[in-house]
Amino acid sequence: GSAGTHNGMRSVIAEIGVSDFARIRIGIRDPEVNIPIINYVLSEVKKEDYELFIAACKRAARAAVAFAEGVSIENVMTAYNG
Repeated sequence: GSAGTHNGMRSVIAEIGVSDFARIRIGIRDPEVNIPIINYVLSEVKKEDYELFIAACKRAARAAVAFAEGVSIENVMTAYNG
């Protein structure tokens, strides 16, 4: 995959020299929020969304650990995609 508009991912790709690697993404977009994605990403997590945010981070961490321990990316995706 490509870095798209994500500068952090662009930096990782430049550092390791390849763009074909497994990635774990956390979906954060609220379809009811009508502001540019960059503003949404950089805004504070709303109090009412905080528990969902923490749960998503913990779920992503468990997925990352499973992948690091040798579970195939396909099995990680099956187990953790919501």
